[in-house]
Amino acid sequence: MASLDFNYTSQTGGNVRIIINHVIDLVDDIKSVFPLLNYETTFSHSVLNSIDEAKAFDKEFLKKLHEQELLPGIDLKYEYEPVYYRYIIDGNPVIGIADIHVNFTGDKKELEFTSARSIREDHQLSSDSLEANVTLLKRLAELEFLNLPYLGFERVY
Repeated sequence: MASLDFNYTSQTGGNVRIIINHVIDLVDDIKSVFPLLNYETTFSHSVLNSIDEAKAFDKEFLKKLHEQELLPGIDLKYEYEPVYYRYIIDGNPVIGIADIHVNFTGDKKELEFTSARSIREDHQLSSDSLEANVTLLKRLAELEFLNLPYLGFERVY
Protein backbone atom coordinates (compact mmCIF):
# COMPACT_ATOMS: atom_id res chain seq x y z
CA MET A 1 0.00 0.00 0.00
CA ALA A 2 1.46 3.36 -1.02
CA SER A 3 0.44 6.97 -0.81
CA LEU A 4 1.91 10.10 -2.35
CA ASP A 5 1.23 13.53 -0.90
CA PHE A 6 2.09 16.26 -3.42
CA ASN A 7 2.57 19.64 -1.77
CA TYR A 8 2.76 22.33 -4.46
CA THR A 9 4.76 25.47 -3.65
CA SER A 10 4.02 26.88 -7.11
CA GLN A 11 1.79 25.97 -10.05
CA THR A 12 4.62 23.84 -11.50
CA GLY A 13 6.41 22.19 -8.60
CA GLY A 14 6.90 21.49 -4.95
CA ASN A 15 7.71 18.48 -2.81
CA VAL A 16 6.20 15.06 -2.43
CA ARG A 17 6.11 12.62 0.46
CA ILE A 18 5.98 8.96 -0.48
CA ILE A 19 4.91 6.38 2.06
CA ILE A 20 4.88 2.67 1.27
CA ASN A 21 3.63 0.11 3.78
CA HIS A 22 3.43 -3.66 3.60
CA VAL A 23 0.11 -4.98 4.96
CA ILE A 24 -0.09 -8.54 6.22
CA ASP A 25 -3.38 -10.27 6.99
CA LEU A 26 -3.01 -12.12 10.27
CA VAL A 27 -6.22 -13.76 11.56
CA ASP A 28 -9.86 -12.74 11.99
CA ASP A 29 -9.55 -9.52 9.95
CA ILE A 30 -6.54 -8.41 11.99
CA LYS A 31 -3.85 -6.76 9.91
CA SER A 32 -0.28 -5.81 10.61
CA VAL A 33 1.39 -2.91 8.81
CA PHE A 34 5.15 -2.67 8.29
CA PRO A 35 6.72 0.51 6.90
CA LEU A 36 8.85 -0.07 3.80
CA LEU A 37 9.60 3.49 2.70
CA ASN A 38 9.09 7.04 3.97
CA TYR A 39 10.74 9.35 1.46
CA GLU A 40 10.51 13.04 0.55
CA THR A 41 11.76 14.64 -2.64
CA THR A 42 11.07 17.61 -4.88
CA PHE A 43 9.44 17.66 -8.30
CA SER A 44 8.75 20.08 -11.12
CA HIS A 45 6.94 20.02 -14.43
CA SER A 46 5.55 22.36 -17.04
CA VAL A 47 2.02 23.71 -16.58
CA LEU A 48 -0.42 20.80 -16.75
CA ASN A 49 -3.49 21.59 -18.83
CA SER A 50 -5.62 18.51 -18.30
CA ILE A 51 -6.30 15.67 -15.88
CA ASP A 52 -4.80 13.26 -18.43
CA GLU A 53 -1.55 15.27 -18.46
CA ALA A 54 -1.46 15.20 -14.65
CA LYS A 55 -2.01 11.43 -14.58
CA ALA A 56 0.73 10.96 -17.19
CA PHE A 57 3.09 13.06 -15.04
CA ASP A 58 2.26 10.91 -11.98
CA LYS A 59 3.02 7.69 -13.86
CA GLU A 60 6.28 9.03 -15.31
CA PHE A 61 7.33 10.40 -11.89
CA LEU A 62 6.79 6.99 -10.26
CA LYS A 63 8.53 5.23 -13.14
CA LYS A 64 11.64 7.39 -12.56
CA LEU A 65 11.56 6.60 -8.82
CA HIS A 66 11.35 2.90 -9.67
CA GLU A 67 14.33 3.21 -12.06
CA GLN A 68 16.31 4.84 -9.22
CA GLU A 69 15.36 1.82 -7.09
CA LEU A 70 13.48 3.98 -4.62
CA LEU A 71 10.25 2.07 -5.23
CA PRO A 72 9.96 -1.70 -4.98
CA GLY A 73 8.99 -3.67 -8.07
CA ILE A 74 5.28 -3.74 -7.45
CA ASP A 75 2.27 -3.27 -9.67
CA LEU A 76 0.74 0.13 -9.06
CA LYS A 77 -2.95 0.88 -9.06
CA TYR A 78 -3.72 4.57 -9.38
CA GLU A 79 -6.56 5.81 -7.21
CA TYR A 80 -7.25 9.49 -6.78
CA GLU A 81 -9.25 9.80 -3.59
CA PRO A 82 -10.94 13.11 -2.75
CA VAL A 83 -8.64 15.03 -0.40
CA TYR A 84 -9.04 17.81 2.13
CA TYR A 85 -6.52 20.47 3.11
CA ARG A 86 -6.67 23.10 5.86
CA TYR A 87 -4.56 26.24 5.98
CA ILE A 88 -4.11 28.86 8.69
CA ILE A 89 -4.25 32.26 6.95
CA ASP A 90 -1.89 34.76 8.54
CA GLY A 91 -2.18 38.42 7.64
CA ASN A 92 -0.32 39.24 10.87
CA PRO A 93 -2.34 38.51 13.01
CA VAL A 94 -4.14 35.31 11.97
CA ILE A 95 -7.20 36.27 9.96
CA GLY A 96 -8.86 32.92 9.36
CA ILE A 97 -8.86 29.37 8.06
CA ALA A 98 -9.09 28.17 4.47
CA ASP A 99 -10.44 24.68 3.84
CA ILE A 100 -9.81 23.23 0.39
CA HIS A 101 -11.69 20.16 -0.86
CA VAL A 102 -10.31 18.51 -4.00
CA ASN A 103 -11.91 15.91 -6.24
CA PHE A 104 -9.12 15.29 -8.72
CA THR A 105 -10.93 12.92 -11.07
CA GLY A 106 -14.02 15.16 -10.94
CA ASP A 107 -11.77 18.13 -11.83
CA LYS A 108 -13.17 20.19 -8.97
CA LYS A 109 -11.55 22.23 -6.20
CA GLU A 110 -13.53 24.22 -3.61
CA LEU A 111 -12.03 26.71 -1.15
CA GLU A 112 -14.03 27.83 1.86
CA PHE A 113 -12.55 30.72 3.84
CA THR A 114 -13.75 31.32 7.41
CA SER A 115 -12.65 34.70 8.70
CA ALA A 116 -11.55 35.30 12.27
CA ARG A 117 -12.31 39.02 11.81
CA SER A 118 -15.89 39.13 10.54
CA ILE A 119 -18.53 36.74 9.23
CA ARG A 120 -18.95 39.15 6.29
CA GLU A 121 -15.46 38.16 5.12
CA ASP A 122 -16.32 34.45 4.86
CA HIS A 123 -15.94 33.53 1.21
CA GLN A 124 -15.91 30.61 -1.22
CA LEU A 125 -13.86 30.12 -4.39
CA SER A 126 -14.03 27.36 -6.99
CA SER A 127 -11.47 26.09 -9.43
CA ASP A 128 -10.49 23.10 -11.47
CA SER A 129 -8.38 20.50 -9.72
CA LEU A 130 -5.24 21.48 -11.65
CA GLU A 131 -4.91 24.90 -10.01
CA ALA A 132 -2.37 24.59 -7.20
CA ASN A 133 -3.59 25.34 -3.68
CA VAL A 134 -0.96 28.07 -3.37
CA THR A 135 -2.35 29.79 -6.49
CA LEU A 136 -5.91 29.53 -5.18
CA LEU A 137 -4.84 31.01 -1.83
CA LYS A 138 -3.16 33.92 -3.62
CA ARG A 139 -6.44 34.59 -5.46
CA LEU A 140 -8.17 34.70 -2.06
CA ALA A 141 -5.66 37.29 -0.82
CA GLU A 142 -6.35 39.49 -3.85
CA LEU A 143 -10.06 39.85 -3.07
CA GLU A 144 -10.85 43.52 -2.48
CA PHE A 145 -12.62 43.08 0.86
CA LEU A 146 -9.66 41.14 2.32
CA ASN A 147 -6.97 43.44 0.88
CA LEU A 148 -4.01 41.34 1.97
CA PRO A 149 -0.83 42.60 0.30
CA TYR A 150 1.05 40.11 2.49
CA LEU A 151 -0.48 36.68 2.83
CA GLY A 152 1.12 34.01 4.92
CA PHE A 153 -0.37 30.57 5.15
CA GLU A 154 0.57 27.32 6.77
CA ARG A 155 -0.88 23.93 6.03
CA VAL A 156 -2.35 22.08 9.02
CA TYR A 157 -1.50 18.37 9.02
